[in-house]
Amino acid sequence: MLRQVWAIIHVDRLIKFSAAAAVVSAALLFSSCGKATDIEAGDIYVFGSFEQDADKENGPEELEWIVMDINEDSMLLLSRYVLVPMRYNEDYVDVTWETSSLRAWLNDEFMNMVFSEEEKERILLTVNENPGNPIYDTVGGNTTEDKVFIFSSDEANAYFYTDEQKFVNGSAEPTEYAREMGTVLSQKEGYEGRVTWWLRTPGVFQYSAAFVDSDGYVYPNGAVVNNDTYSGVRPAVWIKR
Repeated sequence: MLRQVWAIIHVDRLIKFSAAAAVVSAALLFSSCGKATDIEAGDIYVFGSFEQDADKENGPEELEWIVMDINEDSMLLLSRYVLVPMRYNEDYVDVTWETSSLRAWLNDEFMNMVFSEEEKERILLTVNENPGNPIYDTVGGNTTEDKVFIFSSDEANAYFYTDEQKFVNGSAEPTEYAREMGTVLSQKEGYEGRVTWWLRTPGVFQYSAAFVDSDGYVYPNGAVVNNDTYSGVRPAVWIKR
């Protein structure tokens, strides 16, 4: 369930999302110019810019997002691609989403690098519940307020409920920039060239974090938080329509 309080989006522990959840329709691509009135879940929305083609001389490219959820006044965007391989946390220590270096980077350097001042005004503050890992009893930590975030395991399982959703939206390709930075490409049959991406839920140890595997399934065991090439970053934002 999603609750909006003024300009704040509150995400409960488990989003109850039906089997009709967003599936990308690549033919429907919308610009961030003007109010997003005709957009539906599954559409592609252009918002912000980030280096993607590994050619810095031509500047950053427009970012494409999958519209994952939508209501009257706001919509949830998930980056269409894994943008960069990055450690969940710089140090090999026990950590939660609240204290992770990835969260700090997304809400500071990434936020300021990617979005114009006008776009920043459209990004809503999201109150994220951070449940622990129910299999291994590792601790998810305190509730956080984020402008930019990554999915939890619960959210990934809810939004990528069907096999089609896992393949189309959960399984992700990296940008050319992410490839050049050394992100590990899958060799799994049917998912060649796709990559894993971090979730904010802890893994089997407190110094690990869960991720979505190249096939779109949540891998609850996770990887150690200071692994800097195995898992990539796929940001999410709630924005005003």
